[in-house]
Amino acid sequence: MLPEEEQVALLGKMLLYSVEHLTGREREVYDLLVESLSKRVSRLQRLEKQTERLKFVPGESDRDAEESDQSKKHVVKNLQPDAVVRLFLDCWNNGVFETEYFCLSRDSEKGGRNQLSFEDYIKNRKQKWQNRDIAGIIRKRLIEVSSSEMRGSRAILLCVESHQTPRDEITFWREYQLIYEDGGWRIIDFVTRRKQNRPLPSKAK
Repeated sequence: MLPEEEQVALLGKMLLYSVEHLTGREREVYDLLVESLSKRVSRLQRLEKQTERLKFVPGESDRDAEESDQSKKHVVKNLQPDAVVRLFLDCWNNGVFETEYFCLSRDSEKGGRNQLSFEDYIKNRKQKWQNRDIAGIIRKRLIEVSSSEMRGSRAILLCVESHQTPRDEITFWREYQLIYEDGGWRIIDFVTRRKQNRPLPSKAK
């Protein structure tokens, strides 16, 4: 059987060449056929669009498509700067780099955020996270926010955080700089002011 689009086109041609020979009843039947087929064509087109949307896999579309996902882009909306920093650290613990990406400002150089596409950023971060048990950081924890200062669309936080590796626990004294961007506070940079390593107790044999 011909596809619905071709059936509609064929009916159009038939009417063009036989319009003078159709009775009133035949014209009504023709109109009903065209209307029915047109609805089927529209329904098929809607189903095709829905199918295409279902094929979407996070991390495999281009950057603009990913940034249009409001549930990710506005993950930091209504969060205070200290909550954004805490969320940023927790993203590493849970391997949720789609969220981590949007904790950072679009101009942040951390992790290559300002240069990499959404999918490349996530790919790079997941590679490091998957190797964390060998030489990387296993877990991050915000111990305290020692000071916080907000000036207009900028915020500076001095934080103490703990990073655990397979061999030791490192205490960092860090300064986080945040900017209010796209409806939420986002980290644009952070620097380590001081750090201290503490070897983990050796396991009893």
